[in-house]
Amino acid sequence: MHCSRNTIRRHLKLQSQCQPVVYGPRAQRAGKLAPFEGYLRQGVKAARPHWMPAIVLLREIREQGYENGYSILTSFLLTLKTKAHEASFVSKPSLVSRCRWNSPLFAAAAIRCWHS
Repeated sequence: MHCSRNTIRRHLKLQSQCQPVVYGPRAQRAGKLAPFEGYLRQGVKAARPHWMPAIVLLREIREQGYENGYSILTSFLLTLKTKAHEASFVSKPSLVSRCRWNSPLFAAAAIRCWHS
């Protein structure tokens, strides 16, 4: 069965007491990027309203001792980018323009909608 004897005993004991097996929540582990998150947030905040490319931030944190990959960094930066680089402004009293900076080349796609 490939189970520990203690596991089987616990399940049998709970089954005899008519209680379901309940597993507790797992403890939250620190990620590989956790020691550098403060520095990255500060770098993104300092670069506003522009965006600092992830490869530049990767070079900087590698100098500080980061040994992991690019994709972990980009997934973390994506959570910051959606909040930081969506700007709204009103050009006319009845027109709202919204620009989203989602491409790496900073090409803006303007979505216009009428304000009701």
